[in-house]
Amino acid sequence: QMLSGQALESHGLLVKAQRIIIELMCALNPEADKTLSDNLTSLYFYMYQQLIRANIEKDAKRIEEVTRLMETLRGGWREAVALVRGEHPPTGTGPIPPSSDSRLSLQG
Repeated sequence: QMLSGQALESHGLLVKAQRIIIELMCALNPEADKTLSDNLTSLYFYMYQQLIRANIEKDAKRIEEVTRLMETLRGGWREAVALVRGEHPPTGTGPIPPSSDSRLSLQG
């Protein structure tokens, strides 16, 4: 069965996102912080599985969930970088919300 152009593009983007997650997993350094590395490995593996299922089942809700998780992680990393630089991250209980021009994208 041949895929339509849009389905083929979606498949390619999901495979690309899966590869990015694998790279993130490979970049973890358990020697620096084993607990953090283990937790991120579990989270990345969960996101990887969700993207595979989204691709097979053509399920946009799974993609949206992974996008939300990645945006949350990105906000956490931004806060960590700000702390390391001695900057004061925005007050609040959650990660820095993504700006409208820097949203996570599976394109490009």
